[in-house]
Amino acid sequence: TTPKRKRTHREKLHAKDTASMASAAGAAAATEAARGAATFDVEAFLERLGLPSSAPFPAPTRDFLDAILRAFTERVPFEQLDVALGRRLSADPARVFEKLVRRRRGGICLENNALLCRGLRALGYDATLCCGRHVIPGGPTQGANHLLCRVAFSGEGDVIA
Repeated sequence: TTPKRKRTHREKLHAKDTASMASAAGAAAATEAARGAATFDVEAFLERLGLPSSAPFPAPTRDFLDAILRAFTERVPFEQLDVALGRRLSADPARVFEKLVRRRRGGICLENNALLCRGLRALGYDATLCCGRHVIPGGPTQGANHLLCRVAFSGEGDVIA
């Protein structure tokens, strides 16, 4: 058998960062699931996206998902104003909803994709938050530094947003 190679300090830190972010995303998803989708204002979410916002809402189809993703990309910008101004960011779902939907602002990936995932779950999609990382060829390796939303469709494959 080949002896196991010892992990470098950088590799250990990367594993710790990735596990930490995955744990935080999993905890947020579990908390949200425990609260139930009833706490999410679907009408305000769809109105923010410029989509029909009256119940009954369309079934969770691939075509409706495509419309949501297109509208979300067009109307909820990625922004780092709070970061540039030294303001503390919040992962609290109510605060993110207030900022992005009620105040019509944009946010970083953590905020945007968490809101998107909550909205999709409230509309009946099988949506899950996932950690990822940006990779710059030739650049330094970093731990998990991105949050994205995965939507599962049986028989059609997954959609990553």
